[in-house]
Amino acid sequence: MKPCSTTYVFVPFILLYFLFCTVVLSSGKSVYYTADVLSVQCDKTGQPEKLMLSGNVKVVFEEIVISCSNAVFNRAAGEITAENGIKVETPQGYFTSDYLTYNIYEEKGVLLNASFSSPPVYGKAEKIERDKKTFLLYKGYITTCDREDVHYRFSAEKIEYVYQDYIRAEKMKLVLGKNFNIFYFPRITLDEKTKTSPFLVSSGHTTRIGETLDMVFQQRVSQTTDTIMREKFSIGTESIGIGPEIESKDKNLKISTFIVRRLDEDEFAYGGWAEFHRVSPSDWGQDNLIIDWRWMYDDDFFYDFFNDLYLKKSKTYNHLSFSKNFKSGILNIDFRDNAQEDFLSIEKIPELRFYTPFVQLAEWPVFIENDFKITNFYKNEDYHLRSMDTLTINSRHNKGNILFAPYLSFSGIDYRNSDNKFNFSAEGGTSIATLMKKEHKNFTEYFRPSLSLFYRGLRYEKEELEYFDRTENVESGTFAGINMDWTFWKKDRYLGRLLVENLYDIDDNSLEELSLRYDIHLTQNIYVTGDNEWDASRRTYTFGVNDIIFNAEKYQCSLGTRYDEIGDICGITSGFQHNINNQWRYEIKLNYDFEEGSFNNYSIEIWKKAHCWEFNIKMTQDNDNFSFYIFTYPVFL
Repeated sequence: MKPCSTTYVFVPFILLYFLFCTVVLSSGKSVYYTADVLSVQCDKTGQPEKLMLSGNVKVVFEEIVISCSNAVFNRAAGEITAENGIKVETPQGYFTSDYLTYNIYEEKGVLLNASFSSPPVYGKAEKIERDKKTFLLYKGYITTCDREDVHYRFSAEKIEYVYQDYIRAEKMKLVLGKNFNIFYFPRITLDEKTKTSPFLVSSGHTTRIGETLDMVFQQRVSQTTDTIMREKFSIGTESIGIGPEIESKDKNLKISTFIVRRLDEDEFAYGGWAEFHRVSPSDWGQDNLIIDWRWMYDDDFFYDFFNDLYLKKSKTYNHLSFSKNFKSGILNIDFRDNAQEDFLSIEKIPELRFYTPFVQLAEWPVFIENDFKITNFYKNEDYHLRSMDTLTINSRHNKGNILFAPYLSFSGIDYRNSDNKFNFSAEGGTSIATLMKKEHKNFTEYFRPSLSLFYRGLRYEKEELEYFDRTENVESGTFAGINMDWTFWKKDRYLGRLLVENLYDIDDNSLEELSLRYDIHLTQNIYVTGDNEWDASRRTYTFGVNDIIFNAEKYQCSLGTRYDEIGDICGITSGFQHNINNQWRYEIKLNYDFEEGSFNNYSIEIWKKAHCWEFNIKMTQDNDNFSFYIFTYPVFL
């Protein structure tokens, strides 16, 4: 072999196929290469400047492997140029291309007429620019379908893809099949973090609103937040609607609104809801803001257009609560408004409360608590103002594991715009509580019994007042409260809890209130839960929900009872879900109404995965409203 000169010198030779040669760059990094034929071009000093590789070329730099038919490596510039049958393997994915340039120093490259595979994301473009973890696609598309003839794609003049983060583009089109354009996006961000489908299409029939075609598009607002923006479009035989929605799981925020034009009535209807919960640390604890609020054109709005939400929240009221912690106490502002006119509940518009927790007097075992509330109630189509102030003095004494807590309490309640009366109550008594622990063979039991005895005297009794809620002391006499609280653990695993609370009237020898709450994990797969309340003085069963739930790897089933206000079982709920395999699953829910003697509510859902798509068939019956819908959306990310 002749030495290099200042002119072009080409020295061909055959390398052993798996024998790699090495070039050490000025940065100290190494590039490994092998080829059938190697030609060397030297600079003016006689040093190798360019390496021309041909035939089964393979170039390896750190975690990048380039395979092609022909390549030129500029040692000084750290640049590789390749063509013909290019294949590139990187930690971010697999690329093919007709032409490639890559700068090792800058870690940047350009591929022409290229495609890439970075599961679950795939793409193709006339030009791809790679910069570490960022890909820029020019005149191309991106999809999650790994077929040669993709089922769908998002195409645009320029697409930005940040590996395992987001996809963003302007003037993007959603294309089905070979060339069926179904929608245009002025700007869209698709997200790998939230792993949500960018769009959903549904079509079906509802008894109350007829046939509809709905499309929902969603995207992350920016790469620095989990906030998702959705736009819903609905076209039906009896209505046309549009509405935006914003949701952030990290911030516990969801705001949605929907505007509909009813074609049969030639008028607009609207509605929406907001859910938000924020907890902020402060110098003296945590500040809280809770919003659960719905607004609507009429009571039928949610029933017609958001039936699932209606069934979930039709018997709950709108709620807004804000609490602020101060050094001297806690300020709470609470709004409670009926979401539907037929929901009979006393509204608070609003309630202002300032609570001063127990403050110790000097070094004595004596504590003072004060609770002040002023409430504007809306009841029987009229407003009623009530202010209430309660002062409590108590003392705590420990004898071994037994706690004694005697107390005195004084309350003043002023009623305006109703009875215009001032009620005064005095209460005194003591409570005794303890904690017992018992080790069983397979679990540990913690038992917390407590007994309270107290006397209460009132200026006015319940029958003489406008009664609003259970915070008011409206019945005098001597009472006993017995609470029993069991908690069960198996090492560090929670097994369940059973809580029994009751209030007994000693003077009348009668039980006033009784509640039973439980959450018991019978096995790792079976647990029962219930919440029951009984007002013995009024002889009414005020609340009752009981369920048994079975969870397994592929199955989930539940059975529960619901009670009416007089204590009769008014209905039974049941549900069954089965994940047959990776492609099929279904769910059945049934509600039986004893008064009607029929299944007044049921739903059947079937899910089917078809490669990169998922189909969902849903059929529901809610009293007089029957609906049947087919949903389809890409299984994106």
